[in-house]
Amino acid sequence: MNAEPQSECTKCLQEIEFFRASDIRQKSRCKWASLGDENSSFFHNIVKGRYARNAIPGLAVNGEWVSKPAPVKREVLRFFRNHFKEKIRVRPSIPVVAVMRRFLWSSSSDGKRINWVAWNTLTLPKNMGGLGLSKLQHVNEALLLKWNWRFKTEDQSLWKKVMLGCHGSIRSWSSLPCSLSASGCWKHITKIGEKRIHNGTPLNKFFVAIVGSERLQVINGEKRLSWDWRTAPNSAAQISELFQLLSDIYDFDWKGGTDKWVWTADKEGVFSVKEAKKLLFSSSNLQATRHFSWKGWAPFKCKIMAWRASIDRLATKSELIKRGVSLPSDLCVFCISNAESSTHLFTGCIYAAEIWSRIEAWCRISPIFAFEVSDLLKLADYQGNSKQYVGKEVEYQRSSIIRY
Repeated sequence: MNAEPQSECTKCLQEIEFFRASDIRQKSRCKWASLGDENSSFFHNIVKGRYARNAIPGLAVNGEWVSKPAPVKREVLRFFRNHFKEKIRVRPSIPVVAVMRRFLWSSSSDGKRINWVAWNTLTLPKNMGGLGLSKLQHVNEALLLKWNWRFKTEDQSLWKKVMLGCHGSIRSWSSLPCSLSASGCWKHITKIGEKRIHNGTPLNKFFVAIVGSERLQVINGEKRLSWDWRTAPNSAAQISELFQLLSDIYDFDWKGGTDKWVWTADKEGVFSVKEAKKLLFSSSNLQATRHFSWKGWAPFKCKIMAWRASIDRLATKSELIKRGVSLPSDLCVFCISNAESSTHLFTGCIYAAEIWSRIEAWCRISPIFAFEVSDLLKLADYQGNSKQYVGKEVEYQRSSIIRY
């Protein structure tokens, strides 16, 4: 028999079988409509057929054929449990904050160094007495919040269409669509917008929609709105909400333009991770420490040292002993009369007094009376903004470098 007539016969038989099955299904639907639950044989036959096709009659276990249901179930469970089982029960984690802290204070991985300033203080903004380092939690949350902005502005992107297909709902009034059974990264993205800042405002409130001429038009002083109904209002509550919406539209001050989203935390209305981090920091309710002015011509590393001196976090003998370092004495190495601390080294020691006296003569400024390191940092408020003070500040930082 030739191959071509055989394939034609096979194709004809398949078509006959297809039409026969369609006819049976159609007849079953008609009987179901008239007889209801009495016509259940067809559906039971379908279920039995699928059950027979999906059944496992037996498995070969260690070279032996096993057909009893209980051993077959145990073998299937054992196979998939071993297949998806993790070889390492505890997943390794990278202590990123610890790595950053070690890099800041020791710049290497050799040995353990003293962390002189608390991490929460280092991550404070400079205007609140910190160094302005980014907190990884705030950076991560700001980047997650950026997906809210992208979802609202990238209408034609493929990933947005996928998310709408997976989580979209006609009843959803949330900022981002998310099914109740969803888990993982997308759920975290939707939850981050619900986080509230210090005044109780959720982050989603900073995304504001501006209605443009695509939906609302004004013709001869009359406002006309184009609707795109998925389902028409069909209850008294929905009709009441519709009339309230129409009333709000009538009172709306329309300025033209196109539909767009605005990020109100930024002056330009465009989302930025920097402004999002500021909002997230405001929700942490951290208190500001001493104010430190970072203006000046001194090198940055000298300003860091002056900042540490202002909060008493220099490696003086008193601070080292507090942190468990064994020293023969805590007395100042210069005057050998008082405990060595930041305040003593910069203001109380007789050698420091001599240095400040010579700075006064060299810069031709009025006498310096300082009892704390903070008093030295406020000299600009009393000496004015002349070039003499600039020279004094450089000499102050330079004298600090000579000491350390």
